[in-house]
Amino acid sequence: FVVEVLELLRLFCESHYQQMQDYLRDPVHETGNVDLVSEVASLLQQLEPEIDQNNIDQAHKCLDTLAEFVQGNLSRRNATVLLETKVLDCVDRLVCKADFPVEVDQAHVTKLRHGIATLLMGLMEGSDRRAAQRMVQVMDLLR
Repeated sequence: FVVEVLELLRLFCESHYQQMQDYLRDPVHETGNVDLVSEVASLLQQLEPEIDQNNIDQAHKCLDTLAEFVQGNLSRRNATVLLETKVLDCVDRLVCKADFPVEVDQAHVTKLRHGIATLLMGLMEGSDRRAAQRMVQVMDLLR
């Protein structure tokens, strides 16, 4: 049910619904607050070293969900949270990964990389230069 839960979270933020984007990061007035933005980033980081045909859809859905968390978020707090995680390191490894298992269809790999591009563009939205600076700092863009 991981893909279904991620899709639900993604749909909550569809059309740049800022109140829900911010709530998923920082649920106010709740006991046991859980930052779902960081949790989805953590899930992607856990999946990344062993992506195969059984979990590539989960990794792709993580990327799509993270992109919805940051796209159109005027507070930029979700992007700030993600830039403080190791998500850019994870994305850099996925961009450069050439040795996906042979069982993984190339169309799935292309879809995964498209999700990476969408997330990176979402992180760079707005006038804040921190995202671009962090990307240059973390990612090996000369490969």
